[in-house]
Amino acid sequence: MSRIETIADNVVALSDLVAIDERISWHRPGQTGFEPYNEYVILAGEKALLYDTGVALHGDSLLPSLREVVGSRQLLVFISRIEMDCIGNLGRILDAWPGTQVVTANVVPVTGLVHPRDRSAHPPVVHMEMGNTLGAFGFPHLLINQAPIRMLGTSWVWNSLARVLFTTDFFCGDMLRNENESVVRRAADDMESPRGIRDTLARKFDWLDIAVMDSLERDWNELFGRIAPDIIAPIHGRVQMGRGLAARVVGDYRRALFDAGNI
Repeated sequence: MSRIETIADNVVALSDLVAIDERISWHRPGQTGFEPYNEYVILAGEKALLYDTGVALHGDSLLPSLREVVGSRQLLVFISRIEMDCIGNLGRILDAWPGTQVVTANVVPVTGLVHPRDRSAHPPVVHMEMGNTLGAFGFPHLLINQAPIRMLGTSWVWNSLARVLFTTDFFCGDMLRNENESVVRRAADDMESPRGIRDTLARKFDWLDIAVMDSLERDWNELFGRIAPDIIAPIHGRVQMGRGLAARVVGDYRRALFDAGNI
């Protein structure tokens, strides 16, 4: 089964580990350790929302863990990006939970990219606009935000009750040194430097070195001017737990993005 860890009231992380090697293109050469792959479940009464479905590799461990957390609740799936680390298990989940509602802010027809056995067993996908909440589905405290740094249409979701920011493929550079470490980081010991963060970011977001960053910096400042998370929850890497730690991580990533010449 996937690791199950409660990270806030009514917020659960489901995690599987992958050993880092040269096959994973977004890691630096020679990097070692283990990369957590995470999905998140937000509970609200008789409903449960799954933020992304993980890679297909972890389907056999994810599904029993998801069933343990969700129980008899009605399941809603929110898809942050149209990438295989977000939709890799969507077909299997739709088969296992008939009637599941899929919601996304991406205009791509997400269920057309996966293959559930019976498409008629599920309501049509609901496409939401950025800036809306998921109140219509029983989660008024979940706000959809457009990611300021992205490759594709990408949604970060802000849980205003638990003060968790779900950031899909960003803030993903914090790896485990060994399999026995917790996926949740609670202290700043041995954190990556802004220089190291920049090197990691540039392997995935390779356009950063030639981009004009003014509008992206404005978007970043606007988002973090109104949101101060206690917890940062990406789908790769460690969860950052605690307001002080989260603020430091946001600050280090900001330096890595917008002040790279001085780090």
